[in-house]
Amino acid sequence: MATLTFPTSLPNFQRLFPDEIACADYLEDVRWPDGFVCPLCGWTGEPYRFRDKPGVLRCRNCKRDTRLTAGTIMQDTRTPFNAFQSVLGIAARTTGPTYEELYSGEWQHLGEVENA
Repeated sequence: MATLTFPTSLPNFQRLFPDEIACADYLEDVRWPDGFVCPLCGWTGEPYRFRDKPGVLRCRNCKRDTRLTAGTIMQDTRTPFNAFQSVLGIAARTTGPTYEELYSGEWQHLGEVENA
């Protein structure tokens, strides 16, 4: 698996993530580095994409939708991807985890364990 680079400055961030589609593409690569796998039926392949919903992918097998943010700290937010990624990028640089760890929910689970 290749490591995805995350920008370290605002100009680099704006170049890498100019719009919601670029952010969604990045999140998809973080979530499924070897390609989409439907979390519901296990099908692998290229999902259907919606032009007006860059954060939603539809399985070509079971026809169910999957949000890129499902199961992550972003799942209940209405904040646009590029704004949320900016916040996560700042958090990653100041607290230590990689962006991929923040997105994957590892930090969320760590917090739940520490609070138990």
